[in-house]
Amino acid sequence: MQLGIRFHDTKVLPLEERLAEVNRQGFSCVHLALSKVIKENSVAPEALTPGYAMYLKRLFGAQKLDIAVLGCYLNLANPNPDKLSEIVEKYKAHIRFAAHLGCGVVGTETGAPNEEYKHEPACHSEEALELFIKNLRPVVEYAEKMGVCIGIEPVYEHVMHNIDETLELLEKVGSSRVKIIWDAVNMLSPETAKDQPG
Repeated sequence: MQLGIRFHDTKVLPLEERLAEVNRQGFSCVHLALSKVIKENSVAPEALTPGYAMYLKRLFGAQKLDIAVLGCYLNLANPNPDKLSEIVEKYKAHIRFAAHLGCGVVGTETGAPNEEYKHEPACHSEEALELFIKNLRPVVEYAEKMGVCIGIEPVYEHVMHNIDETLELLEKVGSSRVKIIWDAVNMLSPETAKDQPG
């Protein structure tokens, strides 16, 4: 078993020192959300080059750290076609970058059917799920070509908010490149949270 940590939850230090500290703490892999930890360089799609991926891979490798998940938590249920097009391109850039990093999974959530990425009753509608699945398809097709998995994290306040929706999505997308990132706490609702053992 490997123990990992979300890299953005670690002590803020210059990158190489931060990696050394994570290694010292006994972790062997990380979840890397670029925009949350890389401040020295751009992480815009055009900056996610093979050369930059190789550079980061060497830095992480020097501390015996794997990048288990590359985070890209953008709203694929965004109803604005122009914004959605930008979002899809960012996912594709992360998928390419993950392939060069030797990282097998790009992690995401399922968003909300609005531009603000906020919870609303429509998040739990069948229409929102269908919108998300439609918008996810080109991302999954690209991931298949690049040999990378898309790891989707169900969250109660987002579109994919329960087990039934999760199973429906897996069945409708029908790709072995779609995986689930399971954080059971994210599935608690205000109603079910109070029933959990303390």
